[in-house]
Amino acid sequence: DLKVELAKLLNIEPSAVDIKKPVSMHFSPNSKSTDEAAGAFIKDPRHAEWMSTLSFVMSKYMIMEKPGSGGQVAVSTLACADSNGKEYKSVSEIGGEPCPGMSKEEVHGKIGFHALPFIGIETIAHDALKYGTCTKPPMMQQGFGHWLKTTRMFNESWKTFDVETADQDHVLLLFDMLYEKLKIFSKQYWLGVATMQNPFDIMAIANIIYETKPDLLIETGTANGGSAVLWSSIFELSGLHSSKVITIDITKPSIENDTTGYVWWQEAGRENPTQKPTWKKYVTFIQGSSTDKSVLDQVRKAASGGKKVMVLLDSNHGYDHVYREMMSLCPLVTLGSYCIVEDTKMSRWSSDGPLEAVHWFMDLHPDFEIDRSRELMYTHHPMGYVRRVKYL
Repeated sequence: DLKVELAKLLNIEPSAVDIKKPVSMHFSPNSKSTDEAAGAFIKDPRHAEWMSTLSFVMSKYMIMEKPGSGGQVAVSTLACADSNGKEYKSVSEIGGEPCPGMSKEEVHGKIGFHALPFIGIETIAHDALKYGTCTKPPMMQQGFGHWLKTTRMFNESWKTFDVETADQDHVLLLFDMLYEKLKIFSKQYWLGVATMQNPFDIMAIANIIYETKPDLLIETGTANGGSAVLWSSIFELSGLHSSKVITIDITKPSIENDTTGYVWWQEAGRENPTQKPTWKKYVTFIQGSSTDKSVLDQVRKAASGGKKVMVLLDSNHGYDHVYREMMSLCPLVTLGSYCIVEDTKMSRWSSDGPLEAVHWFMDLHPDFEIDRSRELMYTHHPMGYVRRVKYL
């Protein structure tokens, strides 16, 4: 379905669509790199139509359990039923039109969107079938909000914030939903660079840096580069003048008027992080996946020699990826320091997220413990502050 729809949009034959090739390269075949193609894709007028098409096609194949039914229904029809009084479809009807009479744009608004529409459609299809859209940054649409309230809010087993009562947890979750709905993360800057870090966690992590005095901080998920500038600023203020930050991402940080990189979260970085004095003094950027052997080899070499090492994991938040990151990078953390798994709150929004990876890792690593004292009430990383307490 995705292949046929992409061919229609590009006005080519479906046979000409390469399912492994990034969609952005189909839109911009003359681009010199995938970064350049992704940047051009965002500005392409067909971008919005492709986003809606993606949601519409994915909605036909996503299924979830209907509470109390013992069966499965299309997740998109859950949203349709909320607004239009439609009946739930049975599994046998999956693959048909999910919301009769609704436009692609309306369906897109109901179920949310895929966060990386420019990647290959084979990977997009895999994501849709395995994760749905809820593991991606969600639009707080009616269908999703209803599911979150009934399944994850008033449910003691999903109390994730480190507060005393369930009511306090509910208040923080509602605040978190508003924080996401208003896209506050896209309005947060440090020295002019988009940072996208929760201020409560900034204070917690800054204090950890000051107390533990790491020689090396390894960050996955550079995005716009603001967080690397932030952590390097804390190094400067803490007098850690010989410490270093290694930050890793598959794309270079993007800035305003820059078409060579993907503009993360619909926001450009405003100012170039690589021109900041603390970046030049402290930061090394490695382009590539945080789980690739070549990248890991560089990081392990930098971490050798008895250095105090701290790790921040803030890239792809799917369980599989985070688990691989933890298994590869958390063992580099030195005694008393931290492997901080960011955005574990996302597990409460979905069926697949960072918190599941943390639980699996902790089952296998008694040399680490979860330090909830670092969670300053409203945290994006509940149970994500993982501290090394001993060597095995």
